[in-house]
Amino acid sequence: MQPSLADGSETGVLMRTHDWSTSPLGSPDTWPPSLRTAASLVLTSKFPMFIAWGPELAFLYNDAYAPILGSKHPRALGRPFREVWAEIWHDVGPLVAKAMAGEATFHENMHLVMERHGFPEDTWYTFSYSPIRTEDGAVAGMFCSCTETTDKVQADRRANFHVELSERLSGLSEPRAAALAAAEALGTHIAAGRAGYGEMDDTEQMVSVEQDWTRDPSVASLAGETRILDAFGPAVIAELRAGRTVVVADCLSDPRTRHEAYVSTWAGISCRSLIVTPLVKDRKFRALLYVHEATPRHWTASEVRLVERVAQRTWDAVERARIEKELRDSEALKSAIVAAALDCVVTVTEDSRVIEWNPAAERTFGYAREAALGRDLADLIIPPELREQHHRGMARYLTTGHGPVLGRRVELEAQRADGARFPAELTITAINLAGRPHFTAYLRDLTDRRRAEATLRENEQRLRATYDHAFVGIGEVDRSGHFLRVNEQLCAITGFSQEELLGQTFWGVTHPEDREADLAQFARQMLGKLDTYVLEKRYLHKNGHAVWVEVAASRVDDAAGQPLYGIRVVRDISERRKAEEHRELLIHELNHRVKNTLATVQSIVSQTLRTSEAQRETREAVENRLFALSRAHDVLTRENWEGASLHDIVSDVLEPYQDNDNRNRIQWRGSKVHLVPRMALALSMAIHELATNAAKYGALSDESGEVHLSWMVDPTEIPALLLLRWEEKGGPVVKPPSHKGFGSRLIERSLAHDLNGEVRIEYAPEGLVCSVDAPLPYVRCSTSDTG
Repeated sequence: MQPSLADGSETGVLMRTHDWSTSPLGSPDTWPPSLRTAASLVLTSKFPMFIAWGPELAFLYNDAYAPILGSKHPRALGRPFREVWAEIWHDVGPLVAKAMAGEATFHENMHLVMERHGFPEDTWYTFSYSPIRTEDGAVAGMFCSCTETTDKVQADRRANFHVELSERLSGLSEPRAAALAAAEALGTHIAAGRAGYGEMDDTEQMVSVEQDWTRDPSVASLAGETRILDAFGPAVIAELRAGRTVVVADCLSDPRTRHEAYVSTWAGISCRSLIVTPLVKDRKFRALLYVHEATPRHWTASEVRLVERVAQRTWDAVERARIEKELRDSEALKSAIVAAALDCVVTVTEDSRVIEWNPAAERTFGYAREAALGRDLADLIIPPELREQHHRGMARYLTTGHGPVLGRRVELEAQRADGARFPAELTITAINLAGRPHFTAYLRDLTDRRRAEATLRENEQRLRATYDHAFVGIGEVDRSGHFLRVNEQLCAITGFSQEELLGQTFWGVTHPEDREADLAQFARQMLGKLDTYVLEKRYLHKNGHAVWVEVAASRVDDAAGQPLYGIRVVRDISERRKAEEHRELLIHELNHRVKNTLATVQSIVSQTLRTSEAQRETREAVENRLFALSRAHDVLTRENWEGASLHDIVSDVLEPYQDNDNRNRIQWRGSKVHLVPRMALALSMAIHELATNAAKYGALSDESGEVHLSWMVDPTEIPALLLLRWEEKGGPVVKPPSHKGFGSRLIERSLAHDLNGEVRIEYAPEGLVCSVDAPLPYVRCSTSDTG
């Protein structure tokens, strides 16, 4: 192994295993010492570096440089520089030439359009090119140390853009001018072909664009009114109405836009790629901001976020301009706002005489507007002991230009016309009317809020008491899984104190075998992919023993729908688990003893009936029935003797009869039905008898017959009715038996008795048909068929 390639990094491994026969560099054994030394320096560095060596400038690089290559890695290893970075060679080629001429260069935040992920991408780099000399002093290659500054450059550009946009919008008072300025700034910044802002009508069907921006005169404007469904199609409109930004790299290949009905639309407006951001306000689609390009384009996430931010700022600027215009056009609007205000709005002169008294003030203080105008404000709303203080404050402002409560929110006690006092929030601003100082007071009655706050404090205290003394453990964890808060019961379950639990992760007290499942669900929950989940797991108690618990985990989100923290409700189920384990042990023990008993009976039958041919047949029949009964017991044991699925019963009983020859001759299907143990055993024995009879005398006794078993549940009956049908076809001609054997009696009598239902056996010439109608004590079934 060459010392220069002994590094344990990923790229070092690639260099050691690379087929150098196709590279201009040749085998590493032939590399000169200067190249080996440079390669060793690059491989051991954590900073992005590469070497270009030889006449073809073969490329060598380290792990830190691999992400810069993107999809070019690892193909770039050993390839010529010009081939690796063909798309930027016209930018960096002259710089490489300087380095190969012996001149080192340094470049800060150089713009390069790379294609490292399959599409052109704006990037910026700070890097240096340095010549590498051989032992005789000749320049044989070059060395580059670099760092990508794309994020920083783009962040700086975005910051500058937002500052410039704010300055442009702040000086505009017309809605149309604000919309056009924002579109022009955005389109210019991201080098788009067209950008514009449109507003929806009340029906949300028509979009109106007063004026948009285009990069050059050859790009048509979309100003005017358009029916939006005709322009974009239902798939795009559905996303916009849902408030989601639509990003399309190519209108002719994107499934949302490539429909032939809209191809002509895209061609007509010279649009092949786009970003459209909707403005949804009060659940209504109100406006949109669009950016178009005449050619396919990969839009970056940064560009999409920028369009979304500009859309919101455009909305704000247009709305502000519209409001300011309306305010300039109509003083009546001001009066309407004052009249409709929920807070009291009162304007007084410099000597505290009321000149404006809005309806809210009438309702709050009990004085009609006519009765309040011209009176001293202090006499109307201020308790007697505070009136002098009010007058001194106004006088102080008139003298000094400063007041103790001007421009601030203060809480005080106000007085109604009937003398009743109440808590209020007051803000006073000074205004100038006709060259003289006036004051406007905004006053809000805090009675309801104080009452609500008191109720909230009581509820919080009650909730805290409930939380701390709940019969279940409760813990709150942050996004990283660390406990933020725990109650007393969780401490009791784990054995740790609150101080010991706080700050550590919930999996720190979880049994190692249960951590993976809980962590996987928690990760999905904190990523917003799962709201709640419930699982059973074990805690490791402080004293070392395992405690079985049931954990119900839920998530709390912020106003934007992002996960804030999780709540975990923990219930100790140790006793229940012990009881379940004990019950399962007893069931298996009982099944073992029953199967031993059946085996004993089978042995007795085998010993008793083993002489004549008739006894042999009887013995086989009894043994098969005992075996079928044993298999039914196995099915019930798997379900802890809480019942069994009819699907499982049928599958187990018919399995011995479904060899390769009969696999397609026995067909069965029906809905998923859960049977109580008594019904499961009875049906198991009946189906066994029917299958045995079919194999001996019926449809399965020759090569052409078939058996069809089907069942369904009739929920219209009370209780619900199980309808089961066994039908044989294509076998020997059936004749009614001269007498009924044990199997027939088992089916007709015992089955009907055990199922409390009706059983009918028809000996039709084309094949036996057995129908069973049995009431179900309770039903757990699915409508889907199985078989």
